Amino acid sequence: MPSAIQIASSASRPVWIRDVDSARQPFQTAAAITVPAGQLLGNGQLTTVPKGQRLVIEYVSAWISLPAGQRIVQLVMQSPVGTVSHYFTPTLLATNGPVDLFSVSQPLRLYANPEQQVLGALSRTGTAGSATMYLSVSGYMVDVP
Repeated sequence: MPSAIQIASSASRPVWIRDVDSARQPFQTAAAITVPAGQLLGNGQLTTVPKGQRLVIEYVSAWISLPAGQRIVQLVMQSPVGTVSHYFTPTLLATNGPVDLFSVSQPLRLYANPEQQVLGALSRTGTAGSATMYLSVSGYMVDVP
């Protein structure tokens, strides 16, 4: 059973508190990544983390358009320094004439250190036609010593 904690304070001996959320600086960005006709893979840079800050990504979403019948081999986000890749599972939404439409919507927690690039990549099963992915991330920056 939890018990109450009492903290005594006076003007001569105040109890110091700190708001840990005030150091968070909201962040969001998006990038369009194209896989040209004749290619299996396309990638693009979402951001470079500023010096003295760490990026905490809490949400990723993507909308992907592929020529009908093609499938996504991998949808990846990565930071190239000490490369760590994170893979996401897209959901087929619909076929709209000559294209299949997919989406990704994923709450998570990913980290990118100061001066690291955050990249997105899409690979597919065929090379006919072009494919497009609109990749968005949101989270916050925190100062690091």
